[in-house]
Amino acid sequence: MIILAQDGSQSLLIGRDTGFYKNDYPQQFNNLADELGKDYEVRTFTFNEKVDEGVDFSFTGKQTDMSALFDELLTRYSNRNVGALLVASDGLYNKGLNPVYASEEFNFPVYTLALGDTGVRKDVFIRKVDFNRIAYLGNSFPVEVNVGANLCKGLKSTLTVSSNGNVLFSKNLDFADDKYSETIRIELEAKQAGLQRYRVTVARLEDEISTANNQQDIFIDVLDSKQKILLLSLSPHPDVAAIREAIESNYNYEVNYWLINDFRGQVEEYNLIVLHQVPGGNQNAGNIISAATENKIPLLYILGTQSDLARFNRQNAGIQITAEKYGVNEALPVFNEDFALFTLNTETQKAIESFPPLVVPFGEYKMLNSANPLFYQQIGSLETNYPLVVFNQTLINKTGVIAGEGIWRAMGTHIRLFSQKLQMLITLMRGCCRLIITPGMQRSGWGIFCIVIMVNLRFRP
Repeated sequence: MIILAQDGSQSLLIGRDTGFYKNDYPQQFNNLADELGKDYEVRTFTFNEKVDEGVDFSFTGKQTDMSALFDELLTRYSNRNVGALLVASDGLYNKGLNPVYASEEFNFPVYTLALGDTGVRKDVFIRKVDFNRIAYLGNSFPVEVNVGANLCKGLKSTLTVSSNGNVLFSKNLDFADDKYSETIRIELEAKQAGLQRYRVTVARLEDEISTANNQQDIFIDVLDSKQKILLLSLSPHPDVAAIREAIESNYNYEVNYWLINDFRGQVEEYNLIVLHQVPGGNQNAGNIISAATENKIPLLYILGTQSDLARFNRQNAGIQITAEKYGVNEALPVFNEDFALFTLNTETQKAIESFPPLVVPFGEYKMLNSANPLFYQQIGSLETNYPLVVFNQTLINKTGVIAGEGIWRAMGTHIRLFSQKLQMLITLMRGCCRLIITPGMQRSGWGIFCIVIMVNLRFRP
């Protein structure tokens, strides 16, 4: 099989060869496909801001996302006998990952056909916008905009975010270099329920040839409904009070707390179940966990000294812990540099160093292939590859694991910093709940949520 992928973006028509690409080039491309089709099975695709099967020579795409093309081809043809991929493009991508890195997973060769005017021209553009597809009425929500500019040194522009004709955010941009890139983090208020459109715009420069990439629309579904969270614990614990207070401080979350042996309700009524040291002790939480899994209700496990690791391991929650004898460690969080869901800035990485330790089970930790570790454990001065906080999603359910107890200590070390630490804990617990229970979240949504958590979590004694 040979795959032919055609760039369908407007940038191909910017140069002097516009007539060629509108008239002669389509015929030449089709002739190539026909010739290859004599000996091979040929599949064709067009890519711009999206990926479509077949070839479209209208060149109307406003963005070029090669990584989306590569993801689509991996999904479709990872187990097929593909001989080669030919990408016909000018190489001017302005969305998604660098195609050099995005193509590394292919087990077949990738060839390129250079098109268009590949010269760098004066251009300011929106490279990408990261956001969560769901927000809650009355809350603020983050949006991250990455702005790029070429050959614009000494010039100025303005970034704006608007909705229904009203400007909600504005920032002046000064381009200090000819190769400019900046990520701007924006907090917006969800003031109206329903599907809301927000327009992100960077102002046009004088003599800028293409303005198609100066604007991007995003759509966010603002919900006006409470998420019901069931908090179950093996026994009374200071963590429970801290978690409950943190979550309930948000109007959009309603927490029902029970000791596991006293719960007689229906798990189907809840959007998320938080299990503190459950399974553990002599109780059997199997029926609750099974019902949650059957109804695709996400589970957040918080492990501790009373957790039954053998029973926990059988849940396939993302990690498994093997211990020959009982023991605990104090573990500090170490950010996973290979965490694929977002990029962490330097300021946030420094803040992580001051997190308080959690008390974690002693043993050998093993992660499932589907798990995404956010933090690893640092035991004493030794940084390990044991996960401390991990998220896992399978076809069956979503799960999260915080592999230690002692969350309450985030607030207890200094009374004078109590309110500050409470707010940090609130951000953490809201974020964990939102991450696990929010359906249809974009890949970038995980990253934004985690950045919110860690920017605010400065547990300094």
